[in-house]
Amino acid sequence: MVLSTVVSCIVLNMIAVDNYVTAVITGSMFKKAYVKRGLHPLNLTKCLAECAAITSPLIPWNTCGIVMVGMLGVSPVEYAPYTFSCWIPSIVIVVFAYLNIGMKRLTPEEQKALLADEENETQSSMEYAEPKAQMA
Repeated sequence: MVLSTVVSCIVLNMIAVDNYVTAVITGSMFKKAYVKRGLHPLNLTKCLAECAAITSPLIPWNTCGIVMVGMLGVSPVEYAPYTFSCWIPSIVIVVFAYLNIGMKRLTPEEQKALLADEENETQSSMEYAEPKAQMA
């Protein structure tokens, strides 16, 4: 699950060209999957912080990469080998997840409550999106 989140963040950073958009889309995609697997949503938040925000300066056409080129006058390809803090956290978070280090789990009660909240949220948005029949 964590590896899928990390890969999605990196790929979306390349496509969406902004780390905020990447974090919102990836968070929305994986929120329910984390809860279904009994993983606390804080694990998803940690993945988004470590991958969506931090890897964006390494992508030349991303807004962060563009700022770095403008400020430093050096392309991301040239400074990437020296930006350990940009690419190491993505590797570490996957290794830690695989070794089950720092992964917060949900109790069955918490999991049931979060799934019920997600279902209610989905129902509410569906009702809002459906057009109301006009009375003539």
